[in-house]
Amino acid sequence: MQKYRSIPLFTLILMVIWVSFAQTTPDTLISIQLQSGDHTGSFEVSQQDSSCLYGTSNGDDWRTLYSTDAALKDDEVSTVLLLIPNTTEAESGSSNFFLSVGFGTYDSPSYFEYILDPQNSSGSGNITVQKDGSHATLSITGQTKAGEHLSATITCNNVLEVSGKPKALSELGELRFAPDNASATGAFSLSIGSKTYQGQTASEATCIPNAFGEGDSTFAYGYYVDNYDSFDIYIRDLEAAKQGTSDFGFSINTFYLVYRPGEGSGSLKTTQTDNKLTITVDATSPEGIPVTATISCLIE
Repeated sequence: MQKYRSIPLFTLILMVIWVSFAQTTPDTLISIQLQSGDHTGSFEVSQQDSSCLYGTSNGDDWRTLYSTDAALKDDEVSTVLLLIPNTTEAESGSSNFFLSVGFGTYDSPSYFEYILDPQNSSGSGNITVQKDGSHATLSITGQTKAGEHLSATITCNNVLEVSGKPKALSELGELRFAPDNASATGAFSLSIGSKTYQGQTASEATCIPNAFGEGDSTFAYGYYVDNYDSFDIYIRDLEAAKQGTSDFGFSINTFYLVYRPGEGSGSLKTTQTDNKLTITVDATSPEGIPVTATISCLIE
């Protein structure tokens, strides 16, 4: 499972407001019970810093990520990932979530994941969120596709929240990107309405599969240079994007929304040769501004 090596879509602001406090109670506590399967039993893991993020993508989404680099036994929890697209909906119970619980050292032959992903017919289950200010308790029950019964409780003593709504693309002025990199390994061409921008990139651009570490097929692209404009793309399923997908997010300067599912219209397609990825986007922002982009980068 990858740690944060880059800033994924809509989350730059979290790096500004992230504050850690010395405390006796961990910010994140995760309790897991498996009633059947090879890992039947009760387990508990914690993180001193918060891994409970709210509103980082659409203003109402949730993400909790736990992972460790330590070498673990096959019966020890090494990874936990929870994604909720609509947290408010989950306050009264929802089956719209993704949960992965991994045992053993990640990337080892014995690593094993239990997955609940009801929306994609991978198991069944329900999640309930009780949120009170910066505290939250999330309760999950379900059954994996293989029939293992799983329940979990995630206690968040410090929820990191971004509550501001994205700004309209029509409010965005003229963009200013950094000069071309002499050691370029990638490039971008971006058209917003009648304005076109292009550049060559190297370390300014990050191109990361499994961006949230869940080990499925997520992908994040980020272009950042200090004192210049930036943009991000998030793809939920990189494999599906090879055939074309509308399940992606695109923002400029973190706050300005180009497209995300349910807001605007758009399609994205990827092609890959060796470790070079090309992303093609054709979108219309919620207020009707056409945006096209072609981006190439080296996958990390």
